[in-house]
Amino acid sequence: MQTAIFYLNDLPLLLVIFECLMLVILLLVMNHGNAQSNLFLALFLIAVGLDAFDTLIYWNTNIKTIFLTQFVQIFFVLKFSVYLNAPMLYLYTKSIVYTDYKFTRREWLHLLPLALSPFYLALLYYSLGDAEIYHVAQDYNALFNTVLFQGHLWARNIVYVLYGTMSYQLLVHYNECLKENYSNIEKIDHSWLRLLIVGFIAIWIWNFAGYILDLVLDPVWLPDTMGIIGNYFNFIFINTLVLYSLTHSNLYKGVQSSAEEQKNSDLEVTDPRHIAILIKAMEEDKFFLAPDITLEQLADHVSLSARQVSNIINRHFNKNFFEYVNSYRVEQAKQLLSQVENSRSIMDVMADAGFNSKSVFHRYFKKIVNMTPREFRDSVLKNQNIK
Repeated sequence: MQTAIFYLNDLPLLLVIFECLMLVILLLVMNHGNAQSNLFLALFLIAVGLDAFDTLIYWNTNIKTIFLTQFVQIFFVLKFSVYLNAPMLYLYTKSIVYTDYKFTRREWLHLLPLALSPFYLALLYYSLGDAEIYHVAQDYNALFNTVLFQGHLWARNIVYVLYGTMSYQLLVHYNECLKENYSNIEKIDHSWLRLLIVGFIAIWIWNFAGYILDLVLDPVWLPDTMGIIGNYFNFIFINTLVLYSLTHSNLYKGVQSSAEEQKNSDLEVTDPRHIAILIKAMEEDKFFLAPDITLEQLADHVSLSARQVSNIINRHFNKNFFEYVNSYRVEQAKQLLSQVENSRSIMDVMADAGFNSKSVFHRYFKKIVNMTPREFRDSVLKNQNIK
């Protein structure tokens, strides 16, 4: 009877490798979404697949014994992949979020750790000597206790911290930019992007915790168990990432990367005539009643640039676009709710005021009026009865 090559715990690694390979081919040959974003995602998946392959061949003693006895160098070569996946995930996210994103010369710096890693790993390889190379290929504890390998592990964690933080800051900035461009953001589904970033950070935290425990615990059964569980987490993460990316990226509402620069620019002075035009559009034309208006649409309506309109709203009214439009909608809702003879429901009032989200309507109404729409209507009725 032949001996099985793979073990049960190899299954998530094998599936990750296979899925990454298939999806890389799919991304590169299918005309689906943004070509630049697809390239970043493909490189990310390649790096994840190579990292899973590195883990598989190192920890599977059957593979090492049968196939890799004379090729232990591969255990050092493949470790560069960890310096590729974090930057590619960040660049992928950035290219999806910003509609005007272009890869510039300066962004080649993101690949600097990747470019330096072969030299560092070569230094590690040659510092061990021929006899020790075969030893550390068979015994992870011997490799783990090597000073240069510890340097690699810390460098990997620093890269993960850096790009995890940068990606999260990008998500926060994106949420701010949405409010500068859209009056209704509830229906903009960016849950997959949050899942992408938070999932990446969660996996890094889990792996880093296992690394710390490996430093302080003896025996190492707990770190080893955490490593196995981490492989399953990675499998779930890759599946979820790809599913959401392929189904949601084309529906994603990106923003201009210059939006923050528009907000903070001191180059433009608000023109009183432009302010008057904007006020007329909102108070007389009631342009805010259109439920899904954007900054671009309002700018077209008043024959100004989006930059000028954003500048007026930010500087003169001290609000973002989301707050500015919805403050008018709240005032409209107050007028409708104040009409005693008006028998329309709260939901009808919400729609007539330009809101298309119940949660935004109630939350924003309470924020401005300090009571819910129903409480406001009840207070109006109570005052009418007293009179």
